[in-house]
Amino acid sequence: MHVWTETPVATIWSHLRYFEAPANVRNLLTGATRSLRQVPWPPTEETNLRADEVASCIRQASEYFAASRMVGLATSPLLQFYCAQALAKAAILCSDPNVTLVELRYHGLSTRPSTAGSLERGPLQAYASTPADWTLEREFAVVNEGVFPHLARVVGDSVPRTGAVLHLQELLRLVPELAEVYQRHYGESSHCFPLYSKAKRGEPFAVWFQEKSLGDILAVFPELSTDLERHDDHDQPGFRRRDGQAEAPPWAKIVRHSVAGHFLVRPHPCLVYKPLSVLFASSFIMSNIVRYKPAFWMRALDGAASGTVGILEQLCTTIERRFAHDILECIWQERFSFGSPGYLA
Repeated sequence: MHVWTETPVATIWSHLRYFEAPANVRNLLTGATRSLRQVPWPPTEETNLRADEVASCIRQASEYFAASRMVGLATSPLLQFYCAQALAKAAILCSDPNVTLVELRYHGLSTRPSTAGSLERGPLQAYASTPADWTLEREFAVVNEGVFPHLARVVGDSVPRTGAVLHLQELLRLVPELAEVYQRHYGESSHCFPLYSKAKRGEPFAVWFQEKSLGDILAVFPELSTDLERHDDHDQPGFRRRDGQAEAPPWAKIVRHSVAGHFLVRPHPCLVYKPLSVLFASSFIMSNIVRYKPAFWMRALDGAASGTVGILEQLCTTIERRFAHDILECIWQERFSFGSPGYLA
């Protein structure tokens, strides 16, 4: 569905609030509403209950979103995460009839070093207990049971292992909307590179890059020159799978930009790469800084020692627009695009 609008964020939310009515959720799930969803749910009491739960999550998310816009960056990341979590629950409940709200009581992420894998546990404990070492980039989340792994699964992402650790900088470099500012700020390439073109569905996996120089790209994706073959076309540098398979290799995934175009993205070491997974984890980490490290967060907002807060403000803007948009697509199970109308004299 394409929607013409001069206020895309407000319009996205108006489409989400359509599901504040349990009847609309029920009609979507049972197939009474025309959509691209493939498997209708039976019209049972369980489906009616599920519709009530989804509608409640959407309504709470809407209020959290409105509240987050009433405060500044000192507080808004906390409200933004509660909004993201409510939206994530709604998407999961619409996608998997076997998951209940009881199983979604926990975030699926933790800030306790003791829950990390054995190799990461010691360094995280040392970091967490030494405030002088705290930096925004090294703030982290540890995967456990709850919303996060369920969200990764329903959006088609890799489900990370329990105990996997995600650091904030590792997540920042996976956000296509932040690719350029990441490179400027940190003086290193992000793990997202804009594509000029990509193979059509069913054809052997192939990508062509917008950039003529491949130095930064090969530094992030050395496998391009060893596992794939050079395949320049459209007068752009490109690579194609030698074995003719259409599936992307595990070390390189294609992700859409929230506005236009595609990026080649190197997944996180725990293999997540989808924007919903990355933005949910990023929002969780920021919300915990706001909640549990307020003095550290206020110093970060001052920007005297580090200007990373400038990137995090842009991250919050990306979460505000993209997370709601991608949840809308997940609920409907189809593409949504929003464009501003233009007029020629």
